[in-house]
Amino acid sequence: MCTGRSLHYPAPLGVLRADHRSLRFHEVLADRLRADPSLMDRVVARLDREEKRKPHWSHAVWREVLARPFPEILAFLTDPNDERAAQMRSCSSLFAGILTPKERNQVIRETR
Repeated sequence: MCTGRSLHYPAPLGVLRADHRSLRFHEVLADRLRADPSLMDRVVARLDREEKRKPHWSHAVWREVLARPFPEILAFLTDPNDERAAQMRSCSSLFAGILTPKERNQVIRETR
């Protein structure tokens, strides 16, 4: 994983705070994407920019994920049992800027 972690409640027992918060961010994100699938265009554009600016191993993984059918992308983003999904959520989410500040702050409050 790419980030340090610390235990925190009310995350489910055995789930680290960073993982729990990242999962919650991506659950809210999935709701936004379901409501407005056109937001995926921003995600793909960001991946294109990031790949050109500073190549990273995660870009190939994101390309593979984003090539999947839309419901599978959302399932990947929110799967609490998929280690690769957890790694991608914590290391290199391309979805920054999709959530509103209000949505972000709500998740932060929920996962303290």
